[in-house]
Amino acid sequence: MNAARGASAALLALCLLFLSVTACHDSRKAVSVAKERRVLANIPRVQATVLSYHVDLLPKRVAFEYLVVIDPVGKTRIGDEADRWRLIDITGRTVTFVNNGDRSYRTVDLPTLVSERRKIVSKELPDGIPRAVVTASVRPETFRSWEARRLTVAVGPYQREVWISTKSLTPEPLLSLLLLSEPLSAPFAGMLRDTVPVFEKVRGMPVLERSRMTWDGKELVIQRVLQSVTSKRVPAAWFQIPEGYRDLTPPSIVAPGAPGVIQRRGLGSVGGRARQDVK
Repeated sequence: MNAARGASAALLALCLLFLSVTACHDSRKAVSVAKERRVLANIPRVQATVLSYHVDLLPKRVAFEYLVVIDPVGKTRIGDEADRWRLIDITGRTVTFVNNGDRSYRTVDLPTLVSERRKIVSKELPDGIPRAVVTASVRPETFRSWEARRLTVAVGPYQREVWISTKSLTPEPLLSLLLLSEPLSAPFAGMLRDTVPVFEKVRGMPVLERSRMTWDGKELVIQRVLQSVTSKRVPAAWFQIPEGYRDLTPPSIVAPGAPGVIQRRGLGSVGGRARQDVK
């Protein structure tokens, strides 16, 4: 495998990591399901804004739902994140990375996210590995009923398009916090160096994301399309850190529990329950 081909594979792996979902196949007995539903009916809930996306993986013809759930004070969860997940506080401009495996969490503010991302992507790349080219459309375009501006990240045979609505769908700067806290794949993270200043300033929310590349003679496509923006009652625990988790937040960052940031108490994991718990 030559360097360019390796770079494309690394970017595809990064995209798959960002969009992947853990499928939930419930094989429990009906009585257990009924019991769980009774429990869910009695847990505290809050009104939330829910952005529902339909995701297709081609040519495998795999499809699933992807949710972005925002509570009334701007705390945000991503519906497909389970064992390791992010709790985004739009008002406080922080991202809390939660690890259910070792029962810990760490809060990072937006300036630190930008600084850490710049440090990672500034590293030298292996010989022959190109950097991604970032372009943005000047004039709005139309996707379905949405007016949007197109942002494109391209390197070799790989291309990722993000169509961002010109209409405000969520509080700002949610998209910046989402993009800057995405996982990176070493040692190819340097390919994304030029995305940092763009992601730092981007505003709006995607109505279409499409990643494509040709691999072994086949076109691979990951497409995520916004289907609806609704208001629903969801478990309040989705937006809380489980009790007893260790706080690994550096002293220089505002720790969870302070006004306007996140609270320590609660149970909560959206994970694979995103579709079955939202009512």
